[in-house]
Amino acid sequence: MGNNSIRSNLGKDDILSEIDLTIKADISREKTFLVLEGWDDIAFFHGKTGSSVELFESFSGKDGVVEIVKHFSNKRVLGVCDRDYVNNSQCDEIFYYDFNCLEIMLASNDSSFRAVVNVHYYGDLECSELRLSILEDLKFLSYTRKLNAINAWGLVLTGISFNKVYDARSKRLSYAKLIQQLEKLNPNLLCNHQEKIDLANEMCTKKIGELDYFQITQGHDFISCLQCHCLGSIFGKKKKPSCGSLFDCLLSAYSLETFRGTELYKNVNRYQYNNSIDEIFI
Repeated sequence: MGNNSIRSNLGKDDILSEIDLTIKADISREKTFLVLEGWDDIAFFHGKTGSSVELFESFSGKDGVVEIVKHFSNKRVLGVCDRDYVNNSQCDEIFYYDFNCLEIMLASNDSSFRAVVNVHYYGDLECSELRLSILEDLKFLSYTRKLNAINAWGLVLTGISFNKVYDARSKRLSYAKLIQQLEKLNPNLLCNHQEKIDLANEMCTKKIGELDYFQITQGHDFISCLQCHCLGSIFGKKKKPSCGSLFDCLLSAYSLETFRGTELYKNVNRYQYNNSIDEIFI
């Protein structure tokens, strides 16, 4: 297992300078640079990459990853991002997690999700039933996010309080309460954007399977909704889990062997072979 060099909390110019200097000093061309969206991504790849790989946290999430990778246009400067409804990579050096994002890739694995459920959920649903229930509850929001992204609607969809949307009696997300949250974020939503709401609702009438849900569901939405179910099932003195602790549990339960079966792993390995690069993933 490699002991990776990790760079985080750097500005754009510092990142570009460090990579540039290392490339110039790397006469034997052994180094590979993996640029990632944030610290959660670094935590995921730490211990899964070769010793010659240096991990860099982007200065500005996904946009920063793309900008850095395109700036160098170098086969040894790679980026990994959440897919976020993108169908095709913007360049050969940018790769995407399986499904929509890192969190969904982790949660899609049965053993990883079961590990979280066994520790933090005390409700009546089986593991697979709970996951599907969360995905179904998020269907309207997931389609709204997708349509907002691909059509550049400009709706504000950050800042939703899932605790205020979750209905403790039915143990489901309330559509009416979700609309109320969206109206707070987007004043006059129903007056000015009714056709957008109607389109998202129309999309929701289509029956889809779990794999389709994995392609459209946003990771933070899933973790936040999972937290609501966990909090609603707690009894006695059980410690209330944060979204961060739920993610950490998913992360620690996701094995290297599972990662080796992903499309991300296979795509990077194929790229590594085709470009005669030293070991990227172990």
